[in-house]
Amino acid sequence: MKLLLLRYPAVAVANGACYGASDVELADGWQAWCEQVKALIDALDGRVGCVSSPASRCLRPARCLGRDVSADLRLREMNFGDWEGRTWSDIAVDEIARWNADLMTVSPPNGESLGQMYARTEDFLAAARAFEGDTLVAFAHAGPIRCLLASVLGMQPSQLFRLRIDLGSASTVSLGEGGDVLEFMNLRLHSSGA
Repeated sequence: MKLLLLRYPAVAVANGACYGASDVELADGWQAWCEQVKALIDALDGRVGCVSSPASRCLRPARCLGRDVSADLRLREMNFGDWEGRTWSDIAVDEIARWNADLMTVSPPNGESLGQMYARTEDFLAAARAFEGDTLVAFAHAGPIRCLLASVLGMQPSQLFRLRIDLGSASTVSLGEGGDVLEFMNLRLHSSGA
């Protein structure tokens, strides 16, 4: 079974903004990206299922595919708590340093730790392995996609920031009893083709 992980295209927020759990709008032109994704998914063989983070920046493109889509809270981005909506440069350096010193257990004020996000993506991955189809398409965010790929690759969660997941990209893994295989990662999709 294949797990196709899609990160939404560009969003209409200022550069440097912290918007993990915030529901932000997609930038103009996102429909062209959806057409590319739709062509990719329509070319898949067998039974295809589709899930999405409940954030509109994921759910809106997922619904453009013309398929049934279920929202899955486990795919939502990390909640940055009191940092949401602020620019990273406006957050106190000592607060960020405290968080960076132990990402797995320390969370931004009133937010979520990396360990909490990793645990829920592990739960999603277990459910994905039980999917009775050929391909499960998941629209998600960079954080959960990194967590899922790190788990499949046997990486320590602390190393997941070594994985680059661009806006509008696709990554695919084959999940199987004989072992998981990364087929491709961070393939950028755009209106003129991949």
